[in-house]
Amino acid sequence: MKATVKDVAELANVSPSSVSRYLNNPNSIKAKNAFRIKNAIDELNFIPNPVARSLKSGHSNLIGVVVPSMNSYFSQICRAVSDFFYQHDYLVFFCESGEGGEKENYYLQEMLQLRFEGILLSAISSSSEDIMQIAKTSELVLVDRTIDADIDTIVEDNELWGEKLTEHILSSGHKKILGLFGSDKSRHALQRLEGARKAAGCHPDAELITYMNCYDHNYVYKVIQDALSMPEPPTAIITYGLTVTENTIIVLNHLNLRIPDDIFLACWALNDFRYRYRMEVPIIEENPYEMGIAASDLLLKKIKNPGKKSRAKTHIFPVNFVK
Repeated sequence: MKATVKDVAELANVSPSSVSRYLNNPNSIKAKNAFRIKNAIDELNFIPNPVARSLKSGHSNLIGVVVPSMNSYFSQICRAVSDFFYQHDYLVFFCESGEGGEKENYYLQEMLQLRFEGILLSAISSSSEDIMQIAKTSELVLVDRTIDADIDTIVEDNELWGEKLTEHILSSGHKKILGLFGSDKSRHALQRLEGARKAAGCHPDAELITYMNCYDHNYVYKVIQDALSMPEPPTAIITYGLTVTENTIIVLNHLNLRIPDDIFLACWALNDFRYRYRMEVPIIEENPYEMGIAASDLLLKKIKNPGKKSRAKTHIFPVNFVK
């Protein structure tokens, strides 16, 4: 049977409240009593219940992060969050919800039950109403995703850069373009699609062939193979997401197609893309590590100032357009 606070108190000959004060702050009680409590804890192999402690103190020192996947992009965000909150003595838990957000609600509800002080969420499936309810219990910041709710958000201007990247390729003389996008449940992917269509709409002779949910390698292989088998195949491919970009490069290598000699490529990618792939192509260059630091800093400020309620803001995080 697990030892309890009461067991520790009896062995140390102190009150249970003294044990609780010791667990929250050892310097808050007399040194003699602290010594006896520590010895009792060691002898009984007592492990404090963090949930019970957080209920009493109101502070769990727990941070939750829910992201769709642990791809290269989100793993950098997670590393930044870990680095940041380690410096501030918080314990961080990372959860992968799946690109369709299948597990998102479960993880969020568990974090609320365990009294997580703050949550960083890259939302896929949660409704605006659900997220607003979560924000009433735990400090919340959305990262790399937007919703119709009054929640602090850090995000790129996806529609703008979707438009600019597409316009750049169209202006370079490519009139038939294959556009490959991420999840059709993700607002940021839909915003990039909207930007791409806006650019294509300004070119009457342009044709933009679009596909969503390009996360599966076999699916991307079939899409590209079918497109290149057309009587008039596209001369350029634009990939509007990191995982989509990586899948596309693998497929083009399998098909023995050289970039840009056989097919032109423009893409969303990380800031180490040119170093990793040795390619000089138009890139919307992202820096998820710095985005993770910015989101963490915003969340910590909210945690430290719980009574300071200000109007939520959408913070536009910059990207670098390498032409």
